[in-house]
Amino acid sequence: MSSNTTANTISSGRLIVAYYPFSLIIVGTILNLTTLFILFRPVFRDTTRQPVVYYMRTIAVFDILMLYGWNLDHYLDIVHGFILLTYTIPTCKIFGFLNYFAGQSSAWLRVFVCLDRYLAVSRLHRTWFNRRKGVSIIISTIITVITLFNLHFFIFACFHRSNGTINPNAQLYRIYPLWDYINLGVYNCAPFIFMVTLNTSVIYHLLQRRQMQIIQNSRIQHRTISITLVITTFLFLIMTIPATIVAAFFFTTPTTTLAKVLDSTLYTYHALSFIIYFITFKEFRQECLILFGCYNYNIFTLSHNSVENFMNDPQIPTTITITPAQQNRHNKTRVYALRCIVGAWLVGLIMLIPIIMSISLSKINVFVHAIIQGTTTVNSYISTTGTPIVSTSNNSVTSMTNNTNVTINPPVRKCQNLTFTSYMSYATGTKPWSVAAGHLNGDNYTDLIVANRNSYTVGIYFNNGDGTFQNQKLVINGSLPQYVIAKDVNDDQNIDILIAESASNAIGVSLGNGYGGFTAEVDYSVGMYPYWIDTGDLNGDQNVDLVIVNDYNSNVDVLLGDGHGRFDTGYTYSTAQYPVAVAISDFNHDANLDFVITEYSSNTISLFLGYGNATFRTRRRFSTGNSPWGIAIADFNRDTHIDVVVANYDDATISVLMSNGN
Repeated sequence: MSSNTTANTISSGRLIVAYYPFSLIIVGTILNLTTLFILFRPVFRDTTRQPVVYYMRTIAVFDILMLYGWNLDHYLDIVHGFILLTYTIPTCKIFGFLNYFAGQSSAWLRVFVCLDRYLAVSRLHRTWFNRRKGVSIIISTIITVITLFNLHFFIFACFHRSNGTINPNAQLYRIYPLWDYINLGVYNCAPFIFMVTLNTSVIYHLLQRRQMQIIQNSRIQHRTISITLVITTFLFLIMTIPATIVAAFFFTTPTTTLAKVLDSTLYTYHALSFIIYFITFKEFRQECLILFGCYNYNIFTLSHNSVENFMNDPQIPTTITITPAQQNRHNKTRVYALRCIVGAWLVGLIMLIPIIMSISLSKINVFVHAIIQGTTTVNSYISTTGTPIVSTSNNSVTSMTNNTNVTINPPVRKCQNLTFTSYMSYATGTKPWSVAAGHLNGDNYTDLIVANRNSYTVGIYFNNGDGTFQNQKLVINGSLPQYVIAKDVNDDQNIDILIAESASNAIGVSLGNGYGGFTAEVDYSVGMYPYWIDTGDLNGDQNVDLVIVNDYNSNVDVLLGDGHGRFDTGYTYSTAQYPVAVAISDFNHDANLDFVITEYSSNTISLFLGYGNATFRTRRRFSTGNSPWGIAIADFNRDTHIDVVVANYDDATISVLMSNGN
């Protein structure tokens, strides 16, 4: 198996997932900075009359900060192979705090904007909440309270494990997913309830005022403020709440495509303030057009109370008389605005060109490398491209290597009909996640071991010898048991049980006595969210060693066995984000065991070639289909080399990688 010269080759779909957040950072930062700049222009400087501008300015700042948390990590992980949350202890604390602080602050500032508008239309005179000093105190209080609310990230979060990696949780308690549940309420549910309630009241009062004719000739103003409120609340509902619900209650590792789309949608919401203001806020739009030279400032003079009218302060009635000349100028303004909008779309299209080129170049690079190198053949059956590198037909397999078709014709054998009896069901715990088989009680019958993930138990089923099994016997109380294997780890000829326990970030080892009994579980600390285990003698001492895939930490741990069922910390090797499965074998025929893992987030597998002393060379990466998950290894073409097949979660294919043995 040969390493791809573009080790970081990423599929087209993954490039979009990576570069959309990156583009969003650029575009969102520019738009929010532009919003901030416009809100500091002369027409908005009279904050005594329109203190709500303070809210709008502060929201723009927090919307910028919002883009530099998890959104930035999405790009860094796929393109550069690391995330700030686990890069160093300082970045872990800072960005762990920022991920929640920025969003919660932005949401509650929007709530108080709605409160300000409600008080403006429901009270004949300004209240303390509508005055500049009151607004400043409210903003300071919001920031202070939310800072204190998330201060535990700086105090307790992030620590070094014994193997040198960084755990973003706290040693005293688990931050994730606990804080995701809390964030759902603080960032989404509570603000949304307040926004809907206040906005409904605003619209009601506006309609009442209109019917009572307290505000004259203000139909356009009523409609404008109503549209602004409805758009803001509706977008908050559809763009932020689904992503937070998925993160809190339906989060899986690796992250599903739907979760990534919803996550990107959430961050897009925090880049839309400029567009919302431009569409619904006339004075903001005029200042924007003036700023970019699309509008002549001398066409007409902005009313001193125009911004106040937008905020709909009922105590300053305004009567507007439009002359034909003014109407003509207004029509010209609309033409100018249309031109600017078209220009903005063209700028956005230009920004997409580098992304499209990157996707195209990555495809060309992979194809050219496959032709030049000709050492690794990858086949995605049921390929989304419709042109698999390896094709099958009847009794032959054809592969493309160095522009030469090599056909392998296996011996033709007469196929016998194969059937199965009807299945038999046996009760398990909640959400059985993994199953293993082995001789557990010395009767030479193969028994079963099942990890019941959500009931936190591991059960065994003894074989009756006739293909039926006894009812489940619970032998271990695990901690979110994710994966189970049966292996003799202490060389006593009895099968032992090893469990990847995701909730406690540990590998549990329970030694068997050969009669169906097992010792109390002994836990060995590993990385965050261990997902998969494989075993082998990695250092030539004839003892069983372990390779554990740590899904959340994006690394693998190597634990060295002492031959008595105990394990010592060995080495940790970094991977791309969300590694899932591992398989151990001697891939390059040097008598040293190697291992290969699937990397869900980068659409690759990584091969670690061993030196025979439990250390491994720098990983070599190979492209697969979208979101590789499960893995199996075998010699598929009878050339004595170990090949690899992976199941691709997101594109309903499997990818077969044929090895050349070196």
